[in-house]
Amino acid sequence: MFDLTLMPSLTLKEWHSLSLREQDSIVARQIFGIEVGKYEKPALKTDFEYRCTYGGQSDVFELPHYTTDMNDAWKVMDWITRNKWCCIELKADYHYVWDMFLTEAEHMKPGWPDNEGEHKKVHVASSEHAAVAICTAALVGKGYLVKE
Repeated sequence: MFDLTLMPSLTLKEWHSLSLREQDSIVARQIFGIEVGKYEKPALKTDFEYRCTYGGQSDVFELPHYTTDMNDAWKVMDWITRNKWCCIELKADYHYVWDMFLTEAEHMKPGWPDNEGEHKKVHVASSEHAAVAICTAALVGKGYLVKE
C-alpha cells in the first residue's frame, strides 16, 4: 500500500505505473472522498477496504473496482456529469484504444447564461481499457493528474 498523503498530485506517467487496485484507491479518495487503508484487524483480509460509519454502526467494505469493472466505472462517469463537464465522449478506435473527451459545461463558467463562450472539447485520456480511461479522465478533469 502506498501513502497518498505524499502525493498531492500525480503525473500521467506515475498514474499509469500504479497497479489497478492502487488506481482504484486514488479514485476512491480523490473522487468520492473514501479513505482506504489497512486496519489493525482487517475484516476482509485485503489492503483495499474501507470503513463506513453510519448511525453509530461501522462496517467494512471492499473497495470498488473502478478501473476494471464497468459498473463501478460508471459511478465515476456519473460523478463527471454532476461536476463541471456537460458533454462526455468515450470512443474506441480501430487500434482498440479508448479515448475520452470532456467538454466544460457553460453553466459552470463565469457569466452564464449571458456568456457567448464556445464549448471546448478536450482530449483527456486514452487507455486500452474503457474503465481506466473513465477514471483517468475524472482525475485529469479534477486537476489531480497532470501531464509531464
